[in-house]
Formats: sequence, C-alpha cells, structure tokens
Amino acid sequence: MIRTPPNPIAIPPADALAGRYATLSTRERRVFRLLAEGHSQAAIAHLEYRAAKTIDNQAANVRLKMGCHDRVILSRYAIALGLLDLEPNRDCEGVIGRGDAEIVENRQDGV
Repeated sequence: MIRTPPNPIAIPPADALAGRYATLSTRERRVFRLLAEGHSQAAIAHLEYRAAKTIDNQAANVRLKMGCHDRVILSRYAIALGLLDLEPNRDCEGVIGRGDAEIVENRQDGV
C-alpha cells in the first residue's frame, strides 16, 4: 500500500482566505503583498516611508489576521488570492519582483 504524506502546507478554501483578507486594513494589505513578494520588513518600511516599528506591528497584524506565521505560506495565500504575478518580470531579467537592495538603490536615486 502506497501512502502519500500529508500536505504540510494546506491552503484554506478560497472563500475562507478571501474572508481573512477582507479583515485587513488598506495598509495591512499593502504590507501583506510586499511580504508575500519576499521583501524584508526593513525594506518595506523604507519603501513605504514609515517607521520600522509601524511595519513590524502591521506585519504582526497581517500574520494574526491571516492565521499564518510563515512567509512561504503567506506567499502561497497571496498566490491563491491572485495577488502575486507568477510571470517573470522582464525588467528584472527573469526575477519575480524586486529585491530589497534594488528598492533601496532606486529610492536613493529618486526613482
């Protein structure tokens, strides 16, 4: 008998995720998306022109409201909700999204 291992990262049904997402404030939704894209909380604070502590609090609220404390699972939730583009970003040579160093560099250049 062949056993399949349980899925350690089961994604809740779409309607449950949508309900959780609806509880997020506008700023928490922005933080959620940026976290799901892989940005650090420090880079998000820099990008959003807000204090690091504010972003830390909003990220904690996102994790609590979404019922998830793992960045990978947050990313999977964002994909399930249709918030992340899975197509390669041709401006970044096949990299999805922009790295934290590029955000800081572009912001210093005034982009």
